[in-house]
Amino acid sequence: MSHSIEQLIETFFEQGCSDVFIESGKPLRYRLNGGIGSADDTVISAEQMVDFWKMCGGDPDSSQEYDKRHQLSDSGSFVRVNLYRTLGSHAAALRPVSTDIPDLDTLGLPAHTLMPWFMRESGLILVTGAAGAGKSTTLAAALQGVAAAKSAHILTIEDPIEYLLKDDKSFFSQRELGSDTDDFASALRASLRQNPDIIFVGEIRDEETANIALRAAESGHLVVSTLHSSGTIEAIERLTLLFKESQREGVRKILSQQLIGICFQELLATTHGGVMPIIEVLQNDSIVQKWINEQRYEDLSELLERENSPTNVSFLRSLVAASSAGFITQEQAQMYAKNPHDYNRIMSGFE
Repeated sequence: MSHSIEQLIETFFEQGCSDVFIESGKPLRYRLNGGIGSADDTVISAEQMVDFWKMCGGDPDSSQEYDKRHQLSDSGSFVRVNLYRTLGSHAAALRPVSTDIPDLDTLGLPAHTLMPWFMRESGLILVTGAAGAGKSTTLAAALQGVAAAKSAHILTIEDPIEYLLKDDKSFFSQRELGSDTDDFASALRASLRQNPDIIFVGEIRDEETANIALRAAESGHLVVSTLHSSGTIEAIERLTLLFKESQREGVRKILSQQLIGICFQELLATTHGGVMPIIEVLQNDSIVQKWINEQRYEDLSELLERENSPTNVSFLRSLVAASSAGFITQEQAQMYAKNPHDYNRIMSGFE
């Protein structure tokens, strides 16, 4: 039974779906070009779901949720599986683990700005956004670009692995929570003894991970990570707020010195089909460093909106550019703009 589920899942991934959702007693659902579709003729039975959970290593009787990188039986390809329960029923969300990694230009991201960040010898790079915003894809593209350009040991700590990165001039040590290590903090602490040049931490979730990441950047490593936020400035605040109030002034000082840049992104459906990233980019320089240290976040926001340079781009300006070029509709841009009035004013020619 579970074997037929695997074949079904593989069929949808071959058709270009980015995610597949299965649940006991319900039709298979999938995400294609950002939208959700339903295969109404493929109802998954409770028995099939129990078998599939077991095949993935979950316990159908006791597990509440379980993350796993699972290898499909027929093709040998890997998928990222999250097993979970919904109203008592067994369910799963699946995403392919890809070896086909597009470059930043293909993704529609500013390689001329971002790649120099990743070629630095030390510091901290953050790629932020909501879940499903393409952060892992952006980082895989950038790290694969680094591997093609220079010799380095690139160590990744992921939960779970979403892309199988290929050794080139650089080589990769990819570690996965659950199968290779227990948690981000312990793996990050151990990584400092594994002689990496670049450390990719899948997500900064807590004070301990944030602290070790900052210390690793201070000690001469390039540290790359993701963070959930709604913008570049909020990412700075969220990272700082992971720490106790008595520590935050010192954390801001270290962050202001070690931060290379922050790229926030959100995926929007395009008018031509598919999705594209709408981004906000903040690159650390002398004035940004000063204002992070002084907690002048409103000034940083004004800088983003005012400057409109290749290294500092606001989300609003990216929305304006995408809608002006016809990639997204003006209605979409207004919906995603934090302040639709500002969007309308710029589109009307009033700054």
